[in-house]
Amino acid sequence: MCTRAWRRFDEAEKKATEDRMNRLIMPEVERRVNTDPRYADLRRVYTARVAAEFIRQQDAASPTDFHKVINSNDVSSWPLRGENKDWTRESVYQAYVNYPSLKPMPRS
Repeated sequence: MCTRAWRRFDEAEKKATEDRMNRLIMPEVERRVNTDPRYADLRRVYTARVAAEFIRQQDAASPTDFHKVINSNDVSSWPLRGENKDWTRESVYQAYVNYPSLKPMPRS
């Protein structure tokens, strides 16, 4: 059982922790997200989001063919397909809640 009382980090500790994260962990996270096949869907979604924002900005300046769709919240023309066709917010939440490393460790 942990008997150490938790305390707030001071600004110097926060800065040191952030520096270590940026130097030691984030380069590997970035490398994996940019190259690992497991993150291919994430890369595609990000690219689509960048393209969508570009079109949104163009449409704001002068209406485009997408004018009726932008901000309509109507995505019925683009249903989910393949392995993600049954995706729901609830399924993602349940996967997160049930992830093994998030379970409390037994007390000894």
